[in-house]
Amino acid sequence: MDTHIPATPAAFRQLHVKLPTEDPTNNRSIFSESQRWLADHPSGFLMMRNMQPEVPLGFGMLLESLDTGKIIFHKRIRRRTPLFKPPYPSIPEPFTWHERYGKGELPPEIRVSTLTDDPRVDLVLPKEPYFPRLYAAAWPTAAQPPPDPNSRSSSDSGSEDTAQTPPASTQPAEEVHSLYYKYYNGSSLANLVEMYSDRTGGPIPESFIWHVVEQLTRALLFLYAGLTRADLDSFTEPADETPEHYDLILNRMLQRAPWIHQDISDVNILLDSPLNADGLLEPMGRFFPDVILSGLQNA
Repeated sequence: MDTHIPATPAAFRQLHVKLPTEDPTNNRSIFSESQRWLADHPSGFLMMRNMQPEVPLGFGMLLESLDTGKIIFHKRIRRRTPLFKPPYPSIPEPFTWHERYGKGELPPEIRVSTLTDDPRVDLVLPKEPYFPRLYAAAWPTAAQPPPDPNSRSSSDSGSEDTAQTPPASTQPAEEVHSLYYKYYNGSSLANLVEMYSDRTGGPIPESFIWHVVEQLTRALLFLYAGLTRADLDSFTEPADETPEHYDLILNRMLQRAPWIHQDISDVNILLDSPLNADGLLEPMGRFFPDVILSGLQNA
């Protein structure tokens, strides 16, 4: 009798690695929405899987919250991670993301996100199913943000300093940003097309294609014109398509600069399927998954 026990796949060898939660009370550089979310997860997280390193901005992990049992996608980004290898001899060194975007050395994921009360965010995305949900952005426990050049010590101002800068000795050479995202269980549109083709040998159902188009259109209308679900769903009948309807869209477009995604592809379109009472994925024939436009780092 063969008693050989196969080795655990490498991707699942870290099931008992526990990661602590950043302390929201001691980190003055994270903000209230992030603080509230972190405070709701005091017990930390269990590492479920170390994902393949992401190109070019860092790597991700699947974590299970020890407080809620939910799966979280956790992304850690080193500040000076190269964006890409320069294709031209005239560019000797790789760009890093803080050089590429010039946004106070912050990851571009924070610039365009669903965090509503973080001054680092340039475009606040609505918390709709078609945008990736960022729960919190913070620094890991072992790292601290760089000093704030605009802060003044009490010796300079003659008054009590309400935002003391951490001592230089506590700051590592390479600070690491820590981002907590909602986990989407359906992988990407590229994976779905490949699996569906291999399994059935037929085309994707047309009804699903229209569902993807409708969800992506909602996302793009917000990026381009600032139109939300409430704006769009107030015009559901042909009789509602009045001059006022188009004036609304035109005024929104005139009042704000449009945002351009710049990287729409099937790998940046994520899917999230509903679960049945047993916690299993509902088949696509019964419920369409949510369609999420991700990859907004280059917007």
